[in-house]
Amino acid sequence: MSRLDRAVELVRQQVADGRQRGAQLYISLKGDTLLDVGIGTTPTGAPLTPHHLLPWLGCTRLLGTVAVLQLWERGRLELDDPVNRYVPNWDGTKQTCTIRHLLTHLGGFPSVETSEGDETDPRLLLDRIALAEADAPPGTRAVYHRSAAWRVLAAVVGGIDGRAFPRYLREEIWDRVGMEATYLGLDDADRDRLEEWMVPLERVGPTRDGWRGRAGVPPLQVGAPGARAALHRVDPDLGARGPAHDLGRLLETIMGGGGAILRERGTVPAMIAAHRVGLRDAAFGGARLPWGLGVMVAGGFAGTVGHRAFGHDGLPGGRALCDPDEGLVLVFLPSGVSGPDDDAERLASVTDAVYDAVAPRPSAPWLTNAPEDVALRG
Repeated sequence: MSRLDRAVELVRQQVADGRQRGAQLYISLKGDTLLDVGIGTTPTGAPLTPHHLLPWLGCTRLLGTVAVLQLWERGRLELDDPVNRYVPNWDGTKQTCTIRHLLTHLGGFPSVETSEGDETDPRLLLDRIALAEADAPPGTRAVYHRSAAWRVLAAVVGGIDGRAFPRYLREEIWDRVGMEATYLGLDDADRDRLEEWMVPLERVGPTRDGWRGRAGVPPLQVGAPGARAALHRVDPDLGARGPAHDLGRLLETIMGGGGAILRERGTVPAMIAAHRVGLRDAAFGGARLPWGLGVMVAGGFAGTVGHRAFGHDGLPGGRALCDPDEGLVLVFLPSGVSGPDDDAERLASVTDAVYDAVAPRPSAPWLTNAPEDVALRG
């Protein structure tokens, strides 16, 4: 059995243990695909393939981040522009909030909840965010903004560019990278065409420790009311769906310097630098997590990663990670979520197994975080 086979076996064991019904695992090294597999089954019992479309959850935020940075390098916005320049009715207690604050989870309004379970009209959601008072002065308190910040960033992109956010992503990112099966919201025709390939997210057990504050939530039933309607919603925070290899192509492009999507030499280095350092994040149990521009950076991932690794976790859910020193891209998309400690441990164990397979002798220093220290609880 090869080292990569052992990583696949680990995911198979997670399926056998009921931690997810299925998952996709994509691994590339220095641009060469080493693994692109589906493991387990779909809710219908069919084998899950690399071509099924899984929820990206928090990994969706990578798309908004790239879109904002594209407009930044084109001179159409500045990172320290106040948000009130682009969003009307912005409450006075948030006047000092900037684009940079949103990208680094320092916006000051983490309690405004607008997740993909919300049926409210997007325009009303934006008004709700704009009118909400700050929980703390922007820039002073680190708390992971679950959803509101990315709705605001999507509105900024749409307001500056003029295209609807999904169309912007399709034309400026997905088509340029070759992400042929990625979607953010579906019309009726796409939904009917792709429904057999859509793998819904399931809660595979009660949340033991209060993920999203709902201790004891039972497993999500496939086909529950609202499940089909959720495919229509354009949720720039959690709503992207696609195969792991599409997300891998995005990461490979970014790690390679930006390619056709981020063209200025300094954009990617600025993106992955630690812009937020030393602040305790209340959503992660007070852990001092660094943060890049819209991306997680080394020191914030559960498990062992290279000291320049960056990307995003599903929080909860999967992981999309790059390590420039090893040339590694890792995408893990499970179809089930549980509680924060369990999800963080699952991500850490898969990541550790992949690193053991592709980098038995590290090219650069590694950093390690225990899952319980960086599990999202806010």
